[in-house]
Amino acid sequence: MNILYYYPNYDTYMFQWQKYHIFNELQEHNIQFEIINPLLYSSIEEANNEIIKKIKTGKYQLFMSSYSIDKLYIDTLQLMKHHNVASLCFCPDNLTVPYNQKDIAKYYDLVWITSKETEYLFKKWGAKTIFLPYAANPSLLKPIVPTEEIMRLAFIGTPHGSRVERLNMFLDNKIPLSVYSKISDTSNKRFRGTSRSYYSAISNYLKFPIGRRLLLGIVLDKLGRHELDLNSASLEMKEPVPLEEIGMVNSSYAIVLAFTEANSTGVLKKPVPIVNLRNFEIPMSGGLEFTTYIDELAMYFEPDKEIILCHSKEEMIDKARFYLREDNKGLRLKMKEAARKRAEHDHTWHRRFSSIFNELNIG
Repeated sequence: MNILYYYPNYDTYMFQWQKYHIFNELQEHNIQFEIINPLLYSSIEEANNEIIKKIKTGKYQLFMSSYSIDKLYIDTLQLMKHHNVASLCFCPDNLTVPYNQKDIAKYYDLVWITSKETEYLFKKWGAKTIFLPYAANPSLLKPIVPTEEIMRLAFIGTPHGSRVERLNMFLDNKIPLSVYSKISDTSNKRFRGTSRSYYSAISNYLKFPIGRRLLLGIVLDKLGRHELDLNSASLEMKEPVPLEEIGMVNSSYAIVLAFTEANSTGVLKKPVPIVNLRNFEIPMSGGLEFTTYIDELAMYFEPDKEIILCHSKEEMIDKARFYLREDNKGLRLKMKEAARKRAEHDHTWHRRFSSIFNELNIG
């Protein structure tokens, strides 16, 4: 199986995670990705011509992209049907930015969404959709059994907005916390972008109910000032974790914190729930995931047997203290092992893509 992926391949985590997760895992199943990076071409027309040239070779069974008509021509997509190449629009951010693919979604053979909440928009635009959540690569995220667990709560990521409030909550209650992030990333950032992109983002947010909640969260978040308590005796700041070391870090700690609030909506009374990549990385690593309860995540991992889910801030403090007790080591290791088994059985990228191939009748 050969997949042609029209993909920008920026040298940042937001793009490189696909290389470590998806490309690496599927290669083990004889599924090869070839990237066409529009950044390497002098124009979008030249990039589209390269796509057409590749498609005409007959080498590829699937074309995959997340782009809309600003980077991918409709004529390019339509040509694929004449060469028996299926087309897939991969939309891992469809909950927060569904309008990115509005004008092109119906021209793909299939649109892969990772959140059901905005599926109705894609159907309204004439697209055929499939819902499949994120997954994780079992080869990348191999768990280790440390001789001694690190008896702390760990968080890997950027502590911004309402995340900072949550982290400070643990520090205020003297929960030992290790944060893997640059210190410069521990406070709010202003919107970065042109006035045009700012206006476009606001305009699209206003078009759908979840978008309006996302926008309200952004406004309220910016009105407040969130600073991580760097002087807390319970805080340990660590350097960001390279992608290839995430599994080792996740499995080394007693419990690992994740977030289930989309964007800045943690500041709202009712945050917008979201399941993201980290929610699968931690269990696949053999780590014990610790986060707020949402129905969808409880469908993927069994609460109190494979994952720790909390319904309130008070419960988070109580459960953090409980699971950090030395005498609960046996319980933690049992849950970590169960989480890895569940992830390896149900939540691999090969399993997700097998569903895609079946839906498109290829492979």
